[in-house]
Amino acid sequence: MGLLHLINTENDKNYISLFEAINLLAKKTGSDIYEVATYLLNKDVHIQLYSHTRDSCYKIVQTSSIAYSGGDISWCGDNDAFELLRQITETEKNFSAKSISEYGKNTDLSKSTFWNKQEFFNNESIVAAINYNPNKFIDELDGFFDDINVQDDNIDNYWIEPIEPDYEAWEKIDKYLTEEYELDQAQERIKQPEDEQNIGLEIQSSNDKSKLATREENNIIKVLAVLADMSAGIDVSKPYEAHGIMDRKAQLLGIEKFPSDESIKKWFLKANECKKS
Repeated sequence: MGLLHLINTENDKNYISLFEAINLLAKKTGSDIYEVATYLLNKDVHIQLYSHTRDSCYKIVQTSSIAYSGGDISWCGDNDAFELLRQITETEKNFSAKSISEYGKNTDLSKSTFWNKQEFFNNESIVAAINYNPNKFIDELDGFFDDINVQDDNIDNYWIEPIEPDYEAWEKIDKYLTEEYELDQAQERIKQPEDEQNIGLEIQSSNDKSKLATREENNIIKVLAVLADMSAGIDVSKPYEAHGIMDRKAQLLGIEKFPSDESIKKWFLKANECKKS
C-alpha cells in the first residue's frame, strides 16, 4: 500500500462512494441494486446530493449542483451519480444482483463517484430507507393473531360477533330527513309569487262541494281567522308558510297526522277572505 491509501483514508471521513452507498442500502433493506437505484432516482436523491468525482490530482471535487427551471428542480454540471443509477436501472432489472461486485460493469463508475457523507446520512429519503423494515407488517399481523388466540388450523372457524343495527336511531334519522325535505318543499312554494300559489285553486262557497254544513264551515273559517290573528307569525294570506309553522307546532304537541299543506290551504285562503270582509 502506498500514499494513495492515505488519501483514501482521509476521504473516507467526508465522502461515501456510490459503491458503498448502494451496497449499504441493498443490505439494509434486503433489496437488489436495481431496486435501490430506482428508489434513489424516484426520490430525486441524485439531485438533492451533489455528485463528486476524483480529478487528475486524486482530489474529490464537486461536479453537479441543484438548478431551478420554471419551478422544476434539476441539476447542472456533470452528474455521474445520475448516470450510474440510470445505467443500473437499465441493465440490472432482470438479474436481481444484491450488490455491486468488485469486478462488474458498474464497479469503476460507482467507486469513482461520491456523495458528501454527512449529507447522505441526513437525507430524508436515505434515513427512511435505512430504517425501512420489510418484515414490520408481517410481524404486526402475526401479533394480531397471537392476541386473539387464533391458530392456523382453525382460522376458518373464527367468528366475529356482528353488531346489532340501531333501528331506533335509523328511524329518527329517517324522520328528520323527511321533515326537512317537506319543509324545504314548503319554503320553495312560499318563494313563488302569491298569484302562482293560488293557481288552480278556486275558493268554493259553502253551497258548492262542501262536506260541512254552511254554518259549521263559516264558524271554522272565523275561528281560524281569529286564531291566526292572535298568533304572531301566522299569515293566512301565505298558506304554505302558515302550514309550515303550524305543522312544527303540531309536532311539538305530539299531534300525529297533521293535515298536509294542500289539505288546509283552502281554509287559510277562506280565513283570509273572511278577514278582508
